[in-house]
Amino acid sequence: DALPHLTDRKNVALFAKHGIFTETELSSRKEISLENYAKVLHIEALTALDMVRKAILPAINRYIGDLAKTANQLKELGVAADTGTLSLLSARFTAIGKEADRLEEAVEHAEKQCGLECAAAYCDEVIPAMERLREEVDGAELITAKEYWPFPSYGDILYYL
Repeated sequence: DALPHLTDRKNVALFAKHGIFTETELSSRKEISLENYAKVLHIEALTALDMVRKAILPAINRYIGDLAKTANQLKELGVAADTGTLSLLSARFTAIGKEADRLEEAVEHAEKQCGLECAAAYCDEVIPAMERLREEVDGAELITAKEYWPFPSYGDILYYL
């Protein structure tokens, strides 16, 4: 939020008065900082998409398959099967796929922008899309059996001895 104001007239005058930066130097720093911000968020978004599409969705899909197989076997035996987890996980699977697609669209839109508009697109569109995707993935992690989940859980990381 502050970076766009780096080259405001009063800020340029302040830096120039004390011999710290010229207007050209401030403009250069602003441009480089905006570009760096966008690049970092671009990498984060692509990493999230890669993790979701190559590891998380396949893991959830395997677990859904095993839950469905077990439910069918119980049904064949005449035993009532609780399919609540299966339904919840299937809904999360679908939601994760949709949020991943939305994140990809947000990244593609941000990539088409330049300078301040690019940074603003990453801030206003990509970050919220990553947060929504993260929320769905976190929800799925809570109901996916540990042996299926492809990454260490927060508990694994925090309480590893």
